[in-house]
Amino acid sequence: MDILGTSIAARLKGIAFQTREPPGKLYEDAYQSINPNATLPTLIADYNNGQSVTLTQSLNTLEFLEESYPGTMRLIPPVTDMASRVKARDLAAFIACDVQPFLSKRILSQIEGFGQDSFLFGRSLLGSKMRVYEDMVENHAGRFSVGDELSIADICLVTTVQAASKFGLTFRIKKNPYTIIERIVRECENIPVFREDGVPRKFLKESERPYRSSSLGPLQPSRLSARRRHMGMRKSDSGPVEFNEAEEVAGLDENVSAYLKPERTPKRLGPRPTTRPFESDELPEKLEDLLGPRARAVFGHIVGDSSARNDATKEARS
Repeated sequence: MDILGTSIAARLKGIAFQTREPPGKLYEDAYQSINPNATLPTLIADYNNGQSVTLTQSLNTLEFLEESYPGTMRLIPPVTDMASRVKARDLAAFIACDVQPFLSKRILSQIEGFGQDSFLFGRSLLGSKMRVYEDMVENHAGRFSVGDELSIADICLVTTVQAASKFGLTFRIKKNPYTIIERIVRECENIPVFREDGVPRKFLKESERPYRSSSLGPLQPSRLSARRRHMGMRKSDSGPVEFNEAEEVAGLDENVSAYLKPERTPKRLGPRPTTRPFESDELPEKLEDLLGPRARAVFGHIVGDSSARNDATKEARS
């Protein structure tokens, strides 16, 4: 859960609060003196007797708001319904502990530091964990995750689904494996507080600007994704020419052709290349050595100068 979830919970309860930018940068002493872990959000609650409490964990913040303002909207089922109470907490803890920490920029940057693709990591993690959530709520969900009352589980879910858009995941597709999640989020859309905080924004659609790693090479799927929108047409000396992707890709190695598939079929993405990414000026020669002129013709439409593209295309079609 993130800053957005804390804000939603406070607004649902009608609690007045102020938001402030961290003093300095996150990892500077000024902010670390408040939150040594240098994460967001940090909640500081001041009491009339002069005491104050500082909370640095989002899920703990939701519990604090629930217990400190008992006369407001309830976000955790009552003790008289213990089964629903523990289920709501269990679902919220699953997202807060097993999902969202691994989607933070701090963790993703560390994954890149080990030479891994953080984009594919986040996309794979979200897809698998959301299927787990579907199974967890299958026998408990009503309008929301636990019955027909909004709970902390739904707040955590909504903020996670929003994060999914950064990785190009959508929850409104024809063959949707997340039918329960979609229904729950649609219910949240009808609550004014969610709309006031800018939620769900566009998080149920394909992201227009998905998270992209700054260190990915030109052959990585996340770097090529922006170019896939232009795969339907190609340029030539005489103007636009129709480009039949299926015809060009036929016969290529599966791992390479997978990188040219549109993002609507993420399961078919090939494994991450084990060698270093090719530089753009050496790409055609490397691909020709590995896979022949047909592969060079296909990739020539994506990378390389115009003369290399035209020569490779003529060579492959001759």
